[in-house]
Amino acid sequence: MESSLLQFLLFIPALGAIAIAFMPRDNPNTVRKVTFATTLVALLGSLVVASQFNWSTPGEMQVISKLGWVESFGLSFSFGIDSISLWLILLTTFLMPIVIIGSWTAVDTRVREFHIWLLVLQTAMLGTFVATDVIFFYICFEFTLIPLFFLIGIWGSTQRLRAAKIFFLYTFTGSMLTFAGILYVAYIGATNTGSWSFAMAHIVTAAQ
Repeated sequence: MESSLLQFLLFIPALGAIAIAFMPRDNPNTVRKVTFATTLVALLGSLVVASQFNWSTPGEMQVISKLGWVESFGLSFSFGIDSISLWLILLTTFLMPIVIIGSWTAVDTRVREFHIWLLVLQTAMLGTFVATDVIFFYICFEFTLIPLFFLIGIWGSTQRLRAAKIFFLYTFTGSMLTFAGILYVAYIGATNTGSWSFAMAHIVTAAQ
């Protein structure tokens, strides 16, 4: 049975980031409050997702949904979770309000940008946990590098810009090998089945 819960969960921090982008810079406390409220809504959404999870079959993909993308090439925005990804979602949505509280007085420069990047990071992280298409997963994983680069480079400590550059280059270089591996296993799956698909379930089945 398909559900749109994961799509809504993914869009909550993204919509919060968009809303904050249109807020004035001269009212940082309002930005903090809106960001904190957004993360609380995301936490509540993750609890709703957890309530829909069937713990009698923790290894099966549940709360699934799918949006068309490039279907002729087997690409889609497909969503689903098992018990491991559910715990990671709950951990992410639980920690983010704590991060906002912890940075309430610690971050006093470019407050609006800081909170926008935090919400963008949360969106990308949640995307990696709910994606069941490996290309969709890869895009979300790579997208986490952008907010992390700015968060480290602007609000980090000593030698923050150097640290941000090294982090980005090493992670991006390694992920290129990951992308090559994704294309290879998809090619093997297409060879075995006669059709291209980047769905994780299809790739696993084709490899057996």
